[in-house]
Amino acid sequence: MKPSKFTTGKMLALLLAAAALASCVAHGRQLDRKMYVNHTPYSADFYRKLLSDRVFVYEGRRSYRNVVSGLVFGADGTVFECRAHRDPGNKKLSWYGWDTICWSRKWAGNGGELVWQRDPQRRRQVTLFYEPDTGGLSVENRRQLAWIVTNPGQIQDTWPHALAEACPDQDIPAHIRINEKQTSLRMDELRRQDPDAPIRNFPGAHLTAPGRTGLGRSGGRPTTTKAEVEAFLKAQHGNVLINGKKIGVTYVRSGDREEFWRIGEEYHMAEDFWDIVRVTDEVGEWIEIHDGPRVRRRYPMGYPFPYPNRWLVVRDIGSAAQ
Repeated sequence: MKPSKFTTGKMLALLLAAAALASCVAHGRQLDRKMYVNHTPYSADFYRKLLSDRVFVYEGRRSYRNVVSGLVFGADGTVFECRAHRDPGNKKLSWYGWDTICWSRKWAGNGGELVWQRDPQRRRQVTLFYEPDTGGLSVENRRQLAWIVTNPGQIQDTWPHALAEACPDQDIPAHIRINEKQTSLRMDELRRQDPDAPIRNFPGAHLTAPGRTGLGRSGGRPTTTKAEVEAFLKAQHGNVLINGKKIGVTYVRSGDREEFWRIGEEYHMAEDFWDIVRVTDEVGEWIEIHDGPRVRRRYPMGYPFPYPNRWLVVRDIGSAAQ
């Protein structure tokens, strides 16, 4: 059976059956570990643009809570870091700097992720969450079956004066201006010293799906409502998202019938399409993506909806899909 054809003049598709998602707990029951995926709100390309030649000022956990550290992400892939450290002997705080770190970004199935390494043997991959309303940027990591916020902070164009003094021998890029207002090594005070420093509403930040708060920040609880998800799906009818190879995906609905269509290279309808099926069981309500008899993906209702992280170019094809 081939899908019916719909047309639209809208632009933007924010939904793709790309990866499983959920939280550790739904309606009081533990979900399968494979479903416990912390989707990031944005693509790898978005994070490349956001981080390049900018500063991530952050705090740590436990004894490093409210203690300022910072990273400069050079556009050439170099990282400059001024990091807080406690001497094992007297527990005194000190800061030390590195400038031999390389960074990159990647698509990792659950969204854009940041990768950096100090040497070929030490490579770290982290999940980032950007908050456009506040300019906040935070790192979340999984500990067993729980996601936690490990490094809350903010993204800005300037290097705090406090870090310039804490790591005086660090030679950060000349075009990164020193923020003379930010003189405190306490994160709460530093935020108050220059409330305009964070970069808010970075271009492209509005291109996201509902409920995209990190599961660490939400404490594993649902991040959106069924009503928000339904409204989002309704708004996406006929919208098309096209990748660099000119292959697109669109969501269509007709009455109770819901489908994903794959659109071919010349905007002709391809044979590939998937049915969307609603399921309710003892755990709760799910949205399933069916490829014939096969279930490709399952999404617990109320948790973050997946963003199409591999698909970077949005086009309005209008009636070209007919």
